[in-house]
Amino acid sequence: MQTDGDAAGMRRVARVRADLSSDFATRRDSGLNGCRHRLISRCQGISREHRADLGDGLAVDGRGRVATMKIRTTILFGAIGLLVLTGAWATLSILAARAEQDRAQSADELVASLRLAGRLRRSSDDLTRMARIYVSTGDAKYRDYYQQILAIRNGSAPRPADYGDIFWDQVLSGDRQLADGGEAVPLRELMQRMGFTAKEFELLTQAEDESNELVHLEEVAMNAVAGRFQDIDGAFTRSAPPDLELARGIMFGPRYFMAKGRIMEPIDQFNRQIEDRVRGEMERLHLRSLKLANWQVPIALLTGTCMLAGFFYLRRAVLKPLFALTRDAKDGRARPHVQ
Repeated sequence: MQTDGDAAGMRRVARVRADLSSDFATRRDSGLNGCRHRLISRCQGISREHRADLGDGLAVDGRGRVATMKIRTTILFGAIGLLVLTGAWATLSILAARAEQDRAQSADELVASLRLAGRLRRSSDDLTRMARIYVSTGDAKYRDYYQQILAIRNGSAPRPADYGDIFWDQVLSGDRQLADGGEAVPLRELMQRMGFTAKEFELLTQAEDESNELVHLEEVAMNAVAGRFQDIDGAFTRSAPPDLELARGIMFGPRYFMAKGRIMEPIDQFNRQIEDRVRGEMERLHLRSLKLANWQVPIALLTGTCMLAGFFYLRRAVLKPLFALTRDAKDGRARPHVQ
């Protein structure tokens, strides 16, 4: 059974508890308000500390929030600048790669042009060889080879796909058989497809015309071996005993060598002109590529410098103040428990 003394003690305990709760609540509210005031003061201190660097970049309102309009603008313009520099570097890289690609294409053009000129010279040499072998041996197969070479050059017979410099050497040695091959296209048309300048094409045309004049001498010699000679109209309709001495005199005489030299002279001029033109173009493209590369280096350095400056700017203007506010917030939450 509870006595009056016990009841009085319990009432005293209840009053003490109520007083303690009220005191704790007062202390807690006072601590939170103090923490809030300290945070505001810290923000104002930061604003004053960085005012010289940021101008109006940090502004504090009544609740202690940091306004970053100027920082945001600076970051925006910095990002745009980096995008412009990166775009400029990428554009220069593309242009440099394209210049090198054009340079490689010019080198291929030079090789193809010289090969085509060599094909004209080689066809003339092959015709000379077959005609000389025929007038020396009288073997009709060499006359057939001669006619085949001439037909391929004039576009009246298909041009073999692998019609290279040693094609007829392989035919004579028995390592290759004549067979119908690729497109029947005149050598002159192949020249037109290459896109030569007017002067270059004129030189090749001149060489081909001189070669066709030489063909006439070769036909006279080969017909003399067969006992056919020209009439007053120039046709080989007059028959007579074969004249091997006449044929050999034509094929190995000074007139023939002079005609042969007239073929080689424009071919040599063409080779020099095409080399000068294409090599000049290659040199121009190479210098352009070097200039573009020289621009790439400072732009890359400037981009790296801007990125580094942006990092330090963000670190000083944004990260350090945020870290300071975070520390103050932690200190403010810890102090009420200490009191």
